[in-house]
Amino acid sequence: YAQPHAETAKVFLLQGRDIEAVDELRAALRGEPDNFQILAYTAHVLAANQNAAARDGRSALVLAIKANNLTGGSQPMVFDVLGMACAETGDFTNAQSAAQTALDLANAAQMKNLDPIRQRIELYKNHQPWRESFRATNVPGKP
Repeated sequence: YAQPHAETAKVFLLQGRDIEAVDELRAALRGEPDNFQILAYTAHVLAANQNAAARDGRSALVLAIKANNLTGGSQPMVFDVLGMACAETGDFTNAQSAAQTALDLANAAQMKNLDPIRQRIELYKNHQPWRESFRATNVPGKP
């Protein structure tokens, strides 16, 4: 039940249909309220979306905390999203802490491409939240 909603949400995000995507993600969570991946992805979208109308920092924080609890605090990606949610709610101290934990866990797991987490830590130090577009950027015919 949840996976089709999550996949539809991803398509909507690629198309720039952010509000509809959030609705689909919430439907996915109704189907699988303890799926940490859907919780974290939804929190990511709600915390970091460039589209202010699609952001909801408080909900993002609740979802990220739940995802972190479900994983026993073991997933770098979840800590990264928790940092985004903290920053969106204006809690830059905990945003830095969560992002640093994400970086530490990712380093310990020998994960690659950690520069985005480092960039977020710097933003949080400057009391700035992370923003991103989920829209497709590889438009045919463009370099």
